[in-house]
Amino acid sequence: PGTNSKDIVCEIDPGTIRVGVKGKSLILEGNYPENYKVNTGECFWSFEEAENTITISLDKREQTWWPSVVQGEPEIDTQNVDSKRKVDEYDDETQATIRRIMFDQNQKRKGLPTSGEITTNGVLEKAKYIKGSPFLNDDGSMK
Repeated sequence: PGTNSKDIVCEIDPGTIRVGVKGKSLILEGNYPENYKVNTGECFWSFEEAENTITISLDKREQTWWPSVVQGEPEIDTQNVDSKRKVDEYDDETQATIRRIMFDQNQKRKGLPTSGEITTNGVLEKAKYIKGSPFLNDDGSMK
């Protein structure tokens, strides 16, 4: 009660995470298990004041079941995870995430760029033609 998003500490690094409320003990802190890493640019968190709940989305570099969120925490029994649900049974946001993960896995398998790489390449391509770009000559032609 009385906590808002400005009070939340959520530091997501490639190999570690720290989550808590400013001025209080951390709720979660540690290294991801088995040296797993996350893509920090694709991770995010949100805080629901009404429910007093922090939701964290981690984009794993390797799409696999982790034994726990961080080393030293209780292990997740992956036998009890319902991985047989149809994609359509999830909410829209979860469906989009599942489809993105499936797309990215397929792209990696084929040696093609992932969704994040496609987005980055698009931004870089547009940046080539912006005035002052290091890729342009003074007359606006490509170097």
